[in-house]
Amino acid sequence: MIAEPLIFKTDIDHICQDCGIAKALNTHAGITKWTIDLEDKDKVLCVFPLDVKMADVVMLLARFGHSCEELN
Repeated sequence: MIAEPLIFKTDIDHICQDCGIAKALNTHAGITKWTIDLEDKDKVLCVFPLDVKMADVVMLLARFGHSCEELN
């Protein structure tokens, strides 16, 4: 069964494959895939979880000085 994606509003302005956030998301065992739409006004982060909770993603981004919240 494929889990529903977790969708967040973030304050991320730019991201690259070598930056800390990308590396943390890419190597997190509980995340299968992620995308971010930097052109959207809400800078929407979509996380496809294997075994990760919303609070885990919020804390992960906070480690890098960014905020995010669930987008309804």
